Amino acid sequence: MLNIIGVGLRGTGSITFDEFDALRTSDLVYIDQYTSIGQPGLVRKISAMIDRDIVPLTREEIENGSILPEAETKTVSLIVVGDPLMATTHNEIRYEAMSRGIPVRIFENASILNAAIGKAGIMVYKTAPPVSLPKVSDKFFPVSVIEKIKRNMDMGLHTPVLIDLEDQENIPLHDALNSLLQMEKKKGYDGIIDEICVLSRISFPDERIIFGKIADLLREDVRSPYMLIVLSKLDDNERRFITSFSERTIRG
Repeated sequence: MLNIIGVGLRGTGSITFDEFDALRTSDLVYIDQYTSIGQPGLVRKISAMIDRDIVPLTREEIENGSILPEAETKTVSLIVVGDPLMATTHNEIRYEAMSRGIPVRIFENASILNAAIGKAGIMVYKTAPPVSLPKVSDKFFPVSVIEKIKRNMDMGLHTPVLIDLEDQENIPLHDALNSLLQMEKKKGYDGIIDEICVLSRISFPDERIIFGKIADLLREDVRSPYMLIVLSKLDDNERRFITSFSERTIRG
């Protein structure tokens, strides 16, 4: 048996009774520490809560399905921060388990995407699928990110941007924003990105939601984990909500 258990965004405060029972009765418990960042001390707190050791998994261990042989004869639980199936990685594990005849149970929970869209105050039906912004370099500078943002802009859609991880931290906000500006310039899209919402440490005690022009946001400093929403044209309600729900940094 394989349980894929989403523990939401609030650490132990997001674990449901059903999830607690599944974790407590598992033979082995693992946690994905590659695809997302959890609350401080999450492993220690859940371990104490369920009276079980929790084994962190690396990217390689997750992607090669290292836990599946054990799930053929034991009850194995994989803890995922957020929702269990938002990342393709976890559906791959689910698919491979089912291919081996291993029963799979999914425990849904809140994800950063639905939480961020709602907390920003923008409309979900005006929000495109997310794009991922990698760490760029002279040798690796993909422009597909800005191409997707431009395509969404043309359709009047906001674009959630998930920020790549480096040493279990998001790349710095300044680097992410400058990468977007460089991509704009390289594709000749100068100025298509006007307003952005930055959502830092959503559901953490020090949560921040910042809204402003990209040039103004370059002056800001936020803590990991964070994500961006590149905003298309806001309707009246969205502008009213986002200015009320966030720190507004537009100057002048």
